[in-house]
Amino acid sequence: MNILIIGCGFIGNTIAKAAEDMETIEKVYFMDKHREKLEKTSSTYSKSEMSCNLSDALNKVDLVIEAASQEALMEFGIQVLNEGKDLIMLSVGALHNEKFTRKLLDTAMEKGAKVCIPSGAIGGLDAIKSAQCGELRKVTLETRKSMTSLGMEQIPEKPVVVFEGPASLAIKRFPKNINIAASISLVGLGFERTKVKIILDPSVKKNIHTITAEGDFGSMTMIMENNPAPENPRTSQLAALSAISTLKQITNPIHVGV
Repeated sequence: MNILIIGCGFIGNTIAKAAEDMETIEKVYFMDKHREKLEKTSSTYSKSEMSCNLSDALNKVDLVIEAASQEALMEFGIQVLNEGKDLIMLSVGALHNEKFTRKLLDTAMEKGAKVCIPSGAIGGLDAIKSAQCGELRKVTLETRKSMTSLGMEQIPEKPVVVFEGPASLAIKRFPKNINIAASISLVGLGFERTKVKIILDPSVKKNIHTITAEGDFGSMTMIMENNPAPENPRTSQLAALSAISTLKQITNPIHVGV
């Protein structure tokens, strides 16, 4: 299998490094709007090669992994699916745009392509997805992050709530930090009924996510304490590992969970 990774950041590089030891992956092509990063990443791994044209790259690959941004996904996602290529998307927050989401799904159905969304920086999606098949009444996400994770310069003396409201609005205000809210919304109650609280906490060094859900199944509370990526504190290391897991699952005949 040949793959194309859009984005040469921490996640893209982590996937490429893992692909070096995956027998099912023969070639890894890269695209990135930053030429310097593209050249550096493409020359780092033995299976990697840079590509400057999406149409040309799609003729060579079986699968595309978006690991760049919501803007990149909205720019390239439809074209990827229109060529019948499967897509693993990391910037799931883009799906709060209903028009784009409908176009993405319609194109995938028409071309027989699949859209895969890794669980990202959280767990518990399989439980919420199962609970939604019955009556799921409440899903909340509380995210506690450091100043560097949120990209803020002013350091508060104590924890401060910087956002509280529906997931749809959280994603718009914090597009680089709250993809997990989109993932929870998609498998649960949707973007408007999923409630999100974001707390800036000067005392924490990890990204701490608390997910709660209630319904006919009972109730659940899950707490994740994720280490931020050393190269990009706005990204959790688990998000990159989740993308690798999804890539491995696609080539594995046995699927466990979501």
